[in-house]
Amino acid sequence: MAVSKDAVWERDPHTAAKHDLLKQYLEAWAPILLSRNDVITYAEGFAGAGVYQGSDPDSPVIAYDVFAEALEEMSKRMRLILTEEDPRRAEELKRRMALVRAKHTGDIAKRLQVDIQHADSPTT
Repeated sequence: MAVSKDAVWERDPHTAAKHDLLKQYLEAWAPILLSRNDVITYAEGFAGAGVYQGSDPDSPVIAYDVFAEALEEMSKRMRLILTEEDPRRAEELKRRMALVRAKHTGDIAKRLQVDIQHADSPTT
């Protein structure tokens, strides 16, 4: 599928399946990694806008929700580094991450740091 030129676009079935797998993978591994480390980092390039048309969550939002739930059980810390080259998508991602952070209670937002970077992709 070609990359949409819009900031937010419709999620296709292949992406929905990928998101289901990502969620299952992170749910399995987050507790394991957090049990062995005081701080872990999750990084994602080409992070997108955080949402699709119809309010379907994109992978950064899915990851944040999974990690926030894992941190409810452990007093550890995490860092999400999200990079997006399209400035419109980066701005929407900032808005979406602020919304997802606001729905988690307690000190999760303090222990789950989000760093969103707008970065141009390298040219060759």
